Amino acid sequence: MKNITVISGHPNNDNSISNHGVISHLEQSIIKDNLHVRMLENLHSNFEFDIEKEQVALLEADTIIFQFPLFWYSFPALMKKWIDDVICYGFAFGGEKGTQLKDKKFVFSFTLGGQESAYGNEDEIALTIEELMKPLIQILKYCQVSDIDYVYSCNMLYIPNMYGSIDDIQSRSVIHANKVLSMIE
Repeated sequence: MKNITVISGHPNNDNSISNHGVISHLEQSIIKDNLHVRMLENLHSNFEFDIEKEQVALLEADTIIFQFPLFWYSFPALMKKWIDDVICYGFAFGGEKGTQLKDKKFVFSFTLGGQESAYGNEDEIALTIEELMKPLIQILKYCQVSDIDYVYSCNMLYIPNMYGSIDDIQSRSVIHANKVLSMIE
């Protein structure tokens, strides 16, 4: 199996049911030496990352998985900051060495709290999932990456006594993680 790096963009993964569940299942399913999980919440100091260390982690990976909850139709702020800092000019695009991500496989693996029927529904969220993904995928296309895929799961929100079920979300997290695994094998 190839080297797989997961960039976890949840700002508080320990309190997440779905994202924590996906990562836990990946950790149980992939040989430890082949999987490297980078929890962004633990890798910054005042929203500053060790850019060189993060870039080395990307260079050592064959497959990179961005695991995150979709917040306001995009990445969580911490993950967006990491992308802005790490996937930068002279490394991922532009300059003499700006194609270093070109031969990597990328998978966007994300969770959404709402129901799938809300997306593309003019009365709720007018954009479809595919439309929401276009700017996220474009980031990597700009870096000349051609092997880009994504998987998502809806209804991954739990609000006690109001919305969702922990057992249901945990079950769907395993199903989601298995979809991710099928994309990287």
